[in-house]
Amino acid sequence: ASVLAMMNEYKSAAKYWEKYLESDPQNLEGTTSLMLAYLHRGEYVKAVGAIRSHVAVDTNQVTMYMMLGDYFRTQQKPFDAENAYQQVAALGKGIQNPSERIKNIIAAAQKRIDSR
Repeated sequence: ASVLAMMNEYKSAAKYWEKYLESDPQNLEGTTSLMLAYLHRGEYVKAVGAIRSHVAVDTNQVTMYMMLGDYFRTQQKPFDAENAYQQVAALGKGIQNPSERIKNIIAAAQKRIDSR
């Protein structure tokens, strides 16, 4: 799947990652790769769906939504980016005793929201 993605064959790569995630649905690397394949194909709803269906832990969702927001920001999609950053902030409020890394991600998302 990774080789296919490097060759910009995102449709085929997504099929392999989908199959892989059937056996290991909580695999963060596989979910990230699937999300990025969907994003490269313009399938934003599927990208968000991959996060929701394969990432159960809130801290992983914070990381994934931050990546999604950053992707949208680089693609000049400010409203989609802001929605993703708002998800980071909302999820962050529900995490008890977040690590420093998660605190930094939440703060960065809030900063990006505030800068609009």
